[in-house]
Amino acid sequence: MNLNEVKAILWLHIIRLWRYRYSAINIALNTTLWVTIFLLGAIMFMPPEKLPSGMPLVFWGIAMWTILSNCVFLIGAWTNFYISMGFIEEHMLMNISSSKILVGRAVTGLSVSTIAIILIYFVLSSFIGLSGKVISDPILLIIGLTLFIIMSLSYGLILSALSFRTGVPGTLLDISNFIVFIIGGIATPVAMLPKPINLIALLIPYSYPAELVRYASIGYKPYMPINMELLIGVILTTAMALISIYLMKWAETYVRWNGVKAIGRM
Repeated sequence: MNLNEVKAILWLHIIRLWRYRYSAINIALNTTLWVTIFLLGAIMFMPPEKLPSGMPLVFWGIAMWTILSNCVFLIGAWTNFYISMGFIEEHMLMNISSSKILVGRAVTGLSVSTIAIILIYFVLSSFIGLSGKVISDPILLIIGLTLFIIMSLSYGLILSALSFRTGVPGTLLDISNFIVFIIGGIATPVAMLPKPINLIALLIPYSYPAELVRYASIGYKPYMPINMELLIGVILTTAMALISIYLMKWAETYVRWNGVKAIGRM
């Protein structure tokens, strides 16, 4: 990809984000409201003395799940619009890979996630006075979040590739979002999960950057040594990125020979 393509793709999604800015804000507000309902239910059954130590874990778990779910929705589900408007054929004629266009949706997904995470932080602060040190190691936090974001974008691309091939919306293909949130080391640290669920969490790629984020933000000790968490996280992130690129190329090759099905709805 040359510099002009990067500029064009970024400009495309920045313009779209600005034109649909009220929709983006609406998604962020809806996310915050749903999370607030979940938090109210959780707080009701949490002893008051556990709130100061428990809520930072809850906050970072929800923040990471917000990033993941927005990548699924704003990349995987956006494939429906992308195909229905005939964009895939238009970009193929210009020899531009659809994976490049879809990765650019990170501009929208991360913008919406950032707004939602900020709002969620203020909601938590108003409930329990969330304060204190929220970042223990800024560099490691950036690394952990970067790995988590790349994993989430890769998963969104995988769903898009399957949508191209099957004609089924990405959100219907996704069956793991909530499951991963609960048992994948995102909502709860791996060490706090009961056996054998904690062993299952170690098989889920998201658990490794999630452990890095918790350690770097609030100093929560990860299940494995930090160097091991980092090494495995980098390896799994690279693997997911390569798989997503391969599947997108596989799907685009199929589309060039067989055309693409319009994505139907129930």
